[in-house]
Amino acid sequence: MRLLNILLLTMLILPLFSFFTLSMSSYYQIPPLCYLSISYNVTQGNGIDVIFYASSPITFMIMTPSQFCQFYQTGLSQSIYSTTTNSLSRFFPLKSGQYYIVFYNNISNNPVTLNYYILSRPLPTGIADYGLKVNNGAISPYIEKIKSVIGAVEINKLLAYNSAPPAGICQYCASIQLNVVLQVNTIGGSQQLWLQNAIQIDTNNDSYRFLDNIWNFTGIFSCLSNSAVKGNGIVSLTNDGKDYYAYSTTFSTLLIPSLKYLLINTSYTSQGPMISFGYMNQSGLPIWYDNVTILIPNTLSAYILVDGYNFTSGGFAYDSELILGGGGCGEFTFFNESNVELAMIYQYLNGTLAPPKFLFPFGLDTEESADNLYTVSYNGVYLVSSGYQVINNLNENVSQFRFNVVNYIKVTDQNFPYIFTINVSGGVLPYKLNVTISNSSGNELSRYTYVLFPSVSAYYLPLSPLSPGNYTIKIKLTDFNGNSKSYEFPLTINPPPSLSVKEQTQGNFIQYNTSITLSASVNGGTNPYYLIFLNGKLVGNYSSTTQLQLKLQNGENNITLIAKDLLGKTAVITLVVNSGYNYVNIGIIVGIILIIVIIIALLITKRK
Repeated sequence: MRLLNILLLTMLILPLFSFFTLSMSSYYQIPPLCYLSISYNVTQGNGIDVIFYASSPITFMIMTPSQFCQFYQTGLSQSIYSTTTNSLSRFFPLKSGQYYIVFYNNISNNPVTLNYYILSRPLPTGIADYGLKVNNGAISPYIEKIKSVIGAVEINKLLAYNSAPPAGICQYCASIQLNVVLQVNTIGGSQQLWLQNAIQIDTNNDSYRFLDNIWNFTGIFSCLSNSAVKGNGIVSLTNDGKDYYAYSTTFSTLLIPSLKYLLINTSYTSQGPMISFGYMNQSGLPIWYDNVTILIPNTLSAYILVDGYNFTSGGFAYDSELILGGGGCGEFTFFNESNVELAMIYQYLNGTLAPPKFLFPFGLDTEESADNLYTVSYNGVYLVSSGYQVINNLNENVSQFRFNVVNYIKVTDQNFPYIFTINVSGGVLPYKLNVTISNSSGNELSRYTYVLFPSVSAYYLPLSPLSPGNYTIKIKLTDFNGNSKSYEFPLTINPPPSLSVKEQTQGNFIQYNTSITLSASVNGGTNPYYLIFLNGKLVGNYSSTTQLQLKLQNGENNITLIAKDLLGKTAVITLVVNSGYNYVNIGIIVGIILIIVIIIALLITKRK
């Protein structure tokens, strides 16, 4: 996906009384009694967003072309809007047409440095961290050095349409992008790379794939070539000669609703940075679909950078953004329907997880844009919906923190996991989930994990170190701001099921072991029962204690008793019982019969 530097606008730098020079391509120094004017065309009648901060107060004005012409000629003019301040973050509703935005250093006797952003829809829409914090109208820049970024995306509804998309992009295509800037510091200087991990979606048939991009943000020099970049993708050239790295997975079916996590992880060696692009489904197991190494010799450090003070060497913003936009190739598309929840979480260089300090509703560094979308804070995350509402400040209202344990087990077997389900919303991500298991002796087991998105989720806690007995489970959830709630539940851990059997065979004078009486009992396990098989055939399903008589067939009889509980734990006893004729007794009977026959025969003979 190509890039758009929205900061490079048509500029007029006109001195009223003196001349000044531009010190950097991405931040401006305005001498006393000089101004910076920007000609800006509003193509949709919904206005512009203006964000700026300066080292000293300046006069900010929005003018029509005729007002600016008078100002240019005389230094005085009326304006649509005028204020004197050193920082501003505000939306200005304006009709379609041309306007002049003027930053005038008429207050200070010294040069004033200025950073600004001017935004007008269609724009990449979602959440973005510019490295700027707004507090009571005052803007404070900050810097964040980050190892990994997680972008959580829950898609509940999404339909986009563009009647004339770019070549290779379908009419219903859209993307959800996680975009960050990688700062690579070397002995010879620094380089900046733009990293993108995106979900590309055909919103008509709900098919999707993951794709990644790496672009050069440094300016003239680029380290991107197929000999220097190793991953699953390749380096290609755009039509205007810019090189970029790209890779994509195959398309799959998107199930709605769907929760996905976009992952970008970074590390480095002295030979250059290593970038891993991945994703997680709701199971929480990361899948790294592209691991990229870039050869940049003499690398001293590499990290994701959010910087509100500076711009990259190529004039781009050091921002991080999780946004919705067109399907690719610079497309801006119209969103007929959208119900997409977003959240972004950083892992700092020391391993700590934290949310961005301040968020804006529009991205800065991607060319794919969205029309008919707006972002609003919603239950601890950010909801991107269809419409033209103007919500500039996403950080004012934090939803009430809510946490419930909606399901849990009371009894389990030894070495089986503890299973529970939570429902959480509101507060500030990430949440920290602590589970402590104790008995009369004290704490026996304590574990924690992070919950990255408010939802209904099931968790499994291995209990292998614990012996059978009675315990108390404490489940505590704490949001990033320190709000917490906890619950306690009883837990019984049973030993594995054991099986004991008493047997007694029955027979008669002619046949031994014609039947067998079994007295079986099962101990341990959770709600145990047992099965009895005779010569491979199930003959009974019984509770924990019972007595049963089985008829045996001649020959070898295999009797298997399997004790099984609800969790699948088993105990097995196998008996082999032979049944057959008592040939000794049969021989005695036959002998007696023969003797009787002989006696009868002799008596008959004597009578004759």
